[in-house]
Amino acid sequence: MQSTFVVAPRRLAWIAMASFVGWAGAAFVNAQDAPSSMAPAQTDEVDDALSGPKVSDAADSLVRMNMEGKLERLSMRPEQAAAERIVMDQETRDRVRQVLDDHAQAMRRLIIENIDLFVADPETIKANDGNAVRRVIKDLHAKWESKDVRDPLLPAFEAAMSSEQIQQVHTLVDEYWKAVLDAEVLNATKDRKKQPTEEDLRKAREQAQGRLLFEQFRREVTAAYESTLRPVQRRLDNICTAVAATDQQRQEIRGVLIKFAREGKLPGDASDKANLAREIYNLLDEPQRLKMVEAAVGGM
Repeated sequence: MQSTFVVAPRRLAWIAMASFVGWAGAAFVNAQDAPSSMAPAQTDEVDDALSGPKVSDAADSLVRMNMEGKLERLSMRPEQAAAERIVMDQETRDRVRQVLDDHAQAMRRLIIENIDLFVADPETIKANDGNAVRRVIKDLHAKWESKDVRDPLLPAFEAAMSSEQIQQVHTLVDEYWKAVLDAEVLNATKDRKKQPTEEDLRKAREQAQGRLLFEQFRREVTAAYESTLRPVQRRLDNICTAVAATDQQRQEIRGVLIKFAREGKLPGDASDKANLAREIYNLLDEPQRLKMVEAAVGGM
């Protein structure tokens, strides 16, 4: 009887841990299927815009001025915004959407492949330390193969659209970049006592473009992080809180999750999830396993 009494709680704890792991895996599944918009708040706008213009068939300009006469900046890549403003049939819309999905997936893959950058000092990054975040993004940017490409989506768009459509995209994108860089250069040189030379203007334009490309990359990395690592971080916090994990156990559990993520086993199949649950389970002592049961039962 004593043996049966001991085994049953352990089995319950095992089931509880497996349920936690399943939740974390589901977070990764959802991340893989996440909308491709680079700005999360723009998701509905992407779907509506790609369904075709509602008022006019003419492609609209990306250049917009606010009430103060200042240029309104886009929250997504100009190529994407341009694709939303031109007429296309359903088949073309599907191909464009696939391009956006592929790009978003590439950003998520960049996060996973360089996961060590995010876990080198996880508590600092978790606390939104500005300098730490900038260092991570700068290191990631150096690894991004398209970091110096102004419009990285255009080659794939060219294969997805007709020649007339891609020409419209080029026109809209070029117009927007000219307006943005003109505004940036004007702002950078307006307070100079001497009239800027052509070389001054060229350098100012080049620096402005580099800064804007990095800012766009930062937004995309943030969106990718929020849809991949952040859910797992939250679940890690929940597990550690539920079992009152020690600092050492927290680092060990984090290490297990990182290993599985790096090996492409998150979310993984049933076998991967069972192995993940087993490794985390083995890091806990008996009272902690019982706490996991209590947490699982309490959440039912």
